Amino acid sequence: MTAEVTSFACPVCGKALAKFPYHKDGVDKVMLKCADVQARQRKDHADVVFFWSSQEKWWSKKFGDLDEAAKPNLGKVTTGKEKKAAQGKPKRSGKVAKPSPKKLS
Repeated sequence: MTAEVTSFACPVCGKALAKFPYHKDGVDKVMLKCADVQARQRKDHADVVFFWSSQEKWWSKKFGDLDEAAKPNLGKVTTGKEKKAAQGKPKRSGKVAKPSPKKLS
């Protein structure tokens, strides 16, 4: 049986999360884990698991609520160095600073 891939992104590697059915206390349930089989074997993915909560949203003990905006990064893979560089940059307002007028003497 293959897992159903979702539109949610893994908080560790950015690849898609997939639904995995399981049975607990006589009830059929579903959890989300990273769809990448090799990544799931690594220690950094040990806590990447989301459960359907009573508030009707996906929740993880380590990562909290899974936001609808969490989509897989299907474009360029960002390195740790690029992420740090992007975090340090101030946001631009889109406005261009005008030079101050020079006084005529």
